[in-house]
Amino acid sequence: MTSRTIFTVLFAVALVLAGCTFQGTRLFELTEGDCFNDQFMDPEEQSLILRVELVACDQPHQKEVTAIVPVEGGAEYPGREALVDVIASECEEALTSYADNDTEGVTATGQFPSTNSWDLGYHWVICIAESADGTLLEGSIRESSPAE
Repeated sequence: MTSRTIFTVLFAVALVLAGCTFQGTRLFELTEGDCFNDQFMDPEEQSLILRVELVACDQPHQKEVTAIVPVEGGAEYPGREALVDVIASECEEALTSYADNDTEGVTATGQFPSTNSWDLGYHWVICIAESADGTLLEGSIRESSPAE
């Protein structure tokens, strides 16, 4: 093997390893009450968050988890439309029941698992609160701690 070939192989391995060393918390490791900032987006589908930066809720942040909603469906992926329907039907109510503060200017949204995440066992939707105008949330929208 020539030194050029060895360099090329080592460079390729370094690139692969660099791509696998994402920082942050996996989206589907979040729990109700977590506050976070988007960190790494799926390059193919910009709406799908892969990793987030957890922050203290008393610090400015982009989003706050209002509920984790289990999704029925067994082993077969229910499909994007069905998961969007779960977000639409569950996340607005989750925001209302979660928030101790006025939710004017706050939007209920959510994230659902990709087919790969579903295959790994992530069978739930994450309901999320975020500012309607894209500004950072100042403090938690919930003053009390989530029930233990």
